[in-house]
Amino acid sequence: MTTSPGSVLLVEDNVAHAVMIRRAFKMAQLQVSLTSVENGDEAIDYLKAAKGPAAEHSLPDLVLLDWNLPGKSGLEVLSWIRREPTTKSLPVVVLTASSDEDDVRDAMLAGSDSYLVKPVAFGLLIDLVELLDLKWLRPGARRRD
Repeated sequence: MTTSPGSVLLVEDNVAHAVMIRRAFKMAQLQVSLTSVENGDEAIDYLKAAKGPAAEHSLPDLVLLDWNLPGKSGLEVLSWIRREPTTKSLPVVVLTASSDEDDVRDAMLAGSDSYLVKPVAFGLLIDLVELLDLKWLRPGARRRD
């Protein structure tokens, strides 16, 4: 597998899920820079710190956003991202346990690039992160316009 030079912000409140996602990237041999935050407020703070001449770090290439978060919800985080001039074109993939049709509709209407339900089987999670790499992280991958 070709390694990816991309960076990912993982917004995930469930520590076990975050560990599994990080492990799936490792098992897929994708050497992405993966930063994890545990709630919507931390996600917004992280993205704010990537703005301006005194930025603490650069914006990620992809945001993996859980939908059901403590504090600011996934919807609130996604809405904030799409309102901000420096983040509005940032690819955001909702990766959540909810398959509720209203959640899917709300995410897509708010500007999510994709809505994926976390797979139960670890092998399927590895397949999913490989697809994320192909679509969003590799050089020449499609970016949001």
